[in-house]
Amino acid sequence: MEIYGRMTLPRGLIAGNIAALTLVWGLYLLSPGSGLLTPLVQSAVYLALLLVTARSRRLKVRLVRAVQHWLINPLVRALLAVGVNPLGLAVLETRGRRTGLPRRVPVGNG
Repeated sequence: MEIYGRMTLPRGLIAGNIAALTLVWGLYLLSPGSGLLTPLVQSAVYLALLLVTARSRRLKVRLVRAVQHWLINPLVRALLAVGVNPLGLAVLETRGRRTGLPRRVPVGNG
C-alpha cells in the first residue's frame, strides 16, 4: 500500500495494527476503571511504529534494536535475576567468542 508516493507498508501491517488496537481497547472496555492512559499510550506507540515503518523499515529496525538493547533487555535481566519471570521469558547464556566472558540475553518464544 502506498502512502504519499514514496512510503510503502508491508502487507498485513495495517490489519495487524487494527487487531492490536482492538485488543487494547477491548481490554479497556472490559475494565474501564483501570484508567485511560494505558490504551492511549499503546495506541500512540502503534501509530508511531506504523509511521516509522512506512517511512523507513531500516530506521524502525534500528530503533527497535536500540530500545531492546538499552532498555528492555537490562530490565528483563534484572527481573529474572531476582526471580520474577515476565511473560515466560528465559535467559540464554553464552560465552563471548573473543573475550570468553559470559553473555546473558533474554529470549522469548516469537
